[in-house]
Amino acid sequence: MENETDVKALIAAALKERDEAEAAQKAELKKIEDAKAEARKDLLEELKSKKALKASEYHTTEKTDDDNDGLKAFKSWLQTGQVNQSLREDDAPNMKTAFNVTSAASGGYLVPDPLYNRIIAKRDIRSWVRQAPCSYFQTSADHVLVPYEDTAATDFVVTSEAASYDENEPTVGQRNLALLKYTKEVKSSEEFLSDNQSNFDQWIADVLGRAEGGLENSVATAAMVDGSGATSGNTAATTASIAASDLSSLIGNLGGGYNVPSECGFLMKNATKWMIKGVSGSNFQFVSTPASGDFFGYPAYVSDDMAAATTGLVSVVFGNFTYFGVAEKPGMVVQRNPYLYMATGQISIFASIRRAYDVLQQTAFYKMTMA
Repeated sequence: MENETDVKALIAAALKERDEAEAAQKAELKKIEDAKAEARKDLLEELKSKKALKASEYHTTEKTDDDNDGLKAFKSWLQTGQVNQSLREDDAPNMKTAFNVTSAASGGYLVPDPLYNRIIAKRDIRSWVRQAPCSYFQTSADHVLVPYEDTAATDFVVTSEAASYDENEPTVGQRNLALLKYTKEVKSSEEFLSDNQSNFDQWIADVLGRAEGGLENSVATAAMVDGSGATSGNTAATTASIAASDLSSLIGNLGGGYNVPSECGFLMKNATKWMIKGVSGSNFQFVSTPASGDFFGYPAYVSDDMAAATTGLVSVVFGNFTYFGVAEKPGMVVQRNPYLYMATGQISIFASIRRAYDVLQQTAFYKMTMA
């Protein structure tokens, strides 16, 4: 009987311990649920205490100020200066100088994609940089380091049995494509911007696109011709005209490793291109299809920033355009100033882009100078 009593006591103790553990677990779960409920209550009270946003604070309310692609919202901002969610702020600095960082906080906004695409289309029509197969680098930094082969390695050589290997390494350099800020100011009347039926998007795309295309032609052509640009090739036989032999000699300067037909071409002034095509009795008469190229099967890209066929000037460049680098920070930043020309009822629009242009390999391009 004593043993039976002991067993019952042990069972009772075990059951009591189980019940106490379950009770403690339930109490802990209740604490957790109470904490969650309190947190939800605090959050709700916090949200209630905050000032509700007005419609005009998160989006404009007029019909012309809202669309899916942001064009009308962008136009509305230019007209009124009112910020809305359709605008994408520029969160990176335009300039890096002491105590002078311009960003969205001072009124800069990225052009909406559909409008920027129209600007690009206008630019590409005018810019030889976007027609030639150049190398493009998009970056959020202020420069791009591009390696290039400075001194080429020598060819394989015959080596006798048990003789030493021929050792020769190429040397590598770097081109630093440092992005610069380029700017454009455009003025528009208050009436034009306030007219909902105006062709604002076509107008601004045409103005900014042509301006950027002109910039690229000017800066990129200078990088090609001056300083560390193209290598000096040949001199034309005459002072004011270019013969077939002049162009063929220029092509001959380019090494076989660079002379890839799909990547190579000429760069010249439009007047020079058509002067050559009109040379009587030459094989440049325009009788072949455009797909065969302009001269000797190569395309001639046009830049009116190239010099004319005039004594002593560089009038033609030939080379492999994949070795011309273009670094860019995507997008365009626009700022508005409604006060600068308020007396004449105009709003000033300031646009900026960041670009860099340079020849990546000097021996990939050769230039011809007129006699």
